[in-house]
Amino acid sequence: MQFNQIDWKDDAWVHLVKCSDCSQHWQIDEWDKYQTGLAIKIEKPERWKTYNDKKVRIEFLVQNRGGLSDELCAWQRCNNKSLKGLVYCPTCAYEKIGIRE
Repeated sequence: MQFNQIDWKDDAWVHLVKCSDCSQHWQIDEWDKYQTGLAIKIEKPERWKTYNDKKVRIEFLVQNRGGLSDELCAWQRCNNKSLKGLVYCPTCAYEKIGIRE
């Protein structure tokens, strides 16, 4: 299996690649020893530059942390359930704290 780079986003550390075997397109994170890189399947490569991957990244955060707890998020005026082992909900952890894994 080989991936050919098709494009990249100037404002992010991600590349668009195409699999030479199956012709599927993937968004691949630039390698970083401090972060877990993700490969996200891209259904519409012609719209890739405007694709918002935040939902997928937050879902990864929830799964990586073992789900949600019964406790509420500690962020002011947030009533969402927090991540297991953390006092913040997935959205606040991702958007406000910068937690990625």
